[in-house]
Amino acid sequence: MVRTNKNKVSSRAERALLSDVLPYELPVSFDNAGFVALLSELKIRISGRTVTAQWIGESTSSVLSLIFGGVVSVSRPAQGTSVTFCDPRLGREQEFPRTKSLSFNIGKNASGIRSVSMMHPRSQLAVVDFYARHADSILHYTKRSPFSIRHASDVARFSVFRDAVFSSNLDHEPTGVEEDDREYERLRSFFTYGGYSHIYKFHESPEMRTLERKYARLVHVDVTRCFDSIYTHAISWVTNGLEDSKTRTNSTTSTFGGRFDKLMQSANDLETHGILIGPEVSRIFAEVMLQEVDVRAERALRLSNDPLLHRRDYEIRRFVDDFFIFCASDEDAARIVNVLSEELRKFRLYLNDAKRKDQLTPLVSERSIAKYKFKLSIRRLITAEVGDGDPGNLPILVTSTEALLLEYKDALLSTGLSHGDLANYALVQVEFAFERALRRWQSIATDEDAPEHRPRQADWIGVARFLTNTIDVAVSLFAGGVAASHSVKLARIAHTALRFMSVAGMPRAMRAVVESKIAEELSRQIHRPPATSGAPMHSLILLDALASMHEDGGVSAPELRKLLNLKESSPDAIALLTTLRYCRRRPDLDDLRAELEDLAIESASFATEDGTPETGATLLACALLDSPFLLRQRKRDLARKLRLPSNFRPGGSTPWTRFFQWEVDDYYDSLQRKRGGDVY
Repeated sequence: MVRTNKNKVSSRAERALLSDVLPYELPVSFDNAGFVALLSELKIRISGRTVTAQWIGESTSSVLSLIFGGVVSVSRPAQGTSVTFCDPRLGREQEFPRTKSLSFNIGKNASGIRSVSMMHPRSQLAVVDFYARHADSILHYTKRSPFSIRHASDVARFSVFRDAVFSSNLDHEPTGVEEDDREYERLRSFFTYGGYSHIYKFHESPEMRTLERKYARLVHVDVTRCFDSIYTHAISWVTNGLEDSKTRTNSTTSTFGGRFDKLMQSANDLETHGILIGPEVSRIFAEVMLQEVDVRAERALRLSNDPLLHRRDYEIRRFVDDFFIFCASDEDAARIVNVLSEELRKFRLYLNDAKRKDQLTPLVSERSIAKYKFKLSIRRLITAEVGDGDPGNLPILVTSTEALLLEYKDALLSTGLSHGDLANYALVQVEFAFERALRRWQSIATDEDAPEHRPRQADWIGVARFLTNTIDVAVSLFAGGVAASHSVKLARIAHTALRFMSVAGMPRAMRAVVESKIAEELSRQIHRPPATSGAPMHSLILLDALASMHEDGGVSAPELRKLLNLKESSPDAIALLTTLRYCRRRPDLDDLRAELEDLAIESASFATEDGTPETGATLLACALLDSPFLLRQRKRDLARKLRLPSNFRPGGSTPWTRFFQWEVDDYYDSLQRKRGGDVY
């Protein structure tokens, strides 16, 4: 058994909250950076039910009440600067507070619908404390597997590493996630990860080619609804042993596995069947369990009467819940799949037979062929060409929309893939090629030793054409593969164009034309038919991107009402705040804004029958009290409904939790940082 230690919460763990608990598929204006800043100022320390915090002003108790999901009574300390109180959510025997997450559906393109969740801030603090106490145990249990190619490998270092498209020191494609050989200015996860940051990198790797040459068969299987099916008690079966976990329950609850079980339950309204999808801590929880399956399967195959040895008779690569089995024959494949199925079954997990794919190797992957063909097309058709003529000419930025889309369709038709199979990869490659071309053009245009390269009118016309053509390509790829993660990439391509025009100094009139084109295209995609009830997440992400442009795109009140489905349902916190942010500078949307404010205040005041803190209500309360657009009297009314202390003074300098940014300081930079969220 691995027992807990009593380390204090570290500032590193607090910084890790920047993205760990916020799903990737959220609009950019939802960000934990403000919460981390508040934690730094409050200096919260938790020991059982007792909480100590820094005094930050007369509204300290109001801030703490919102975070802890219950009225916190503290008064100005007579001496010193610290206040101490009991967590109102915890009983004598309760270690982690029960909270309700905010869940929302997202379209997954060809994969249907997936539910994603956001943790309550009190549960986020519990994760901070758990990381600080158990980092060593997490790393131990995520380094055991001979199969895993995506796992926590170390605690992230904190240093300076800038990753912006137009930084002078960037000569490579952005990697997107914390990797174990780099240091970062702003951590996006508590841990660094070994292996491959994205599954497509494994498909394109020399390792994949070596495995294809070595083995004649490749079988791809995955776990059916993995995160939804995980039984939280099973984590103790891994760390403490099945027998001890069932017969010595009292002695295992304080262990690493027992506490991990309780943490995941408490953040999910005490559910034991299924874990939240979205937070990094859930992926770590699943990895601990799946690594145990890996270890057991390898041992069972090695110790069987007719042994199969890993790296001699077969090899398995597992990326989260996807297993890639390389072996010599159909018979070996059947044995390996049966053993995996049996070991998974012991943890109440099952392989998805309907999605199993059997292939001959080498070089038979239709997906790899299609990706390679399209990558060659992009390198040829999205580029900065340097001509042999006038040495004073800048590179010619080239995008052939029609040719590129035709070659994309040819890659699909020749391999039999659907648009949804390739859309994500295609958007990533277009984005990288777009950035490379712009960096090359800018580096020559701003070369102080070559003043003859300063852009002329004809150069700017070519740049404008390149930008609009690339937007056309990206929108076409998105339109055939609508998904929340794809909308983040489309928004990033659009704001890269906007940032480039600003940095490069494009003439204002020409820039306005391109901005109008971008706004028009984003607005058109917002109105695509939803795959889920309520406002689809891809639309909210693009609406959020529009709200940070000088050109708002002109989405009308009737269109927004239809998007939110106001006649039939009440929007959730994400839809309400995103739309209110879009309405904030549009006088023609004042009536709709007032209506949405009423709905938001009503939802923020919502109290569950059992008093369990609800993430959506807390998020709305924090955002509304922090809003520069909500009238002060309405904030006072909301504070009374929330039973905040009477010393609450809206509009002051109190640092609220700020999970939502009404004004995003640098939207382009925030989108760039989102590269780190799409880890799995």
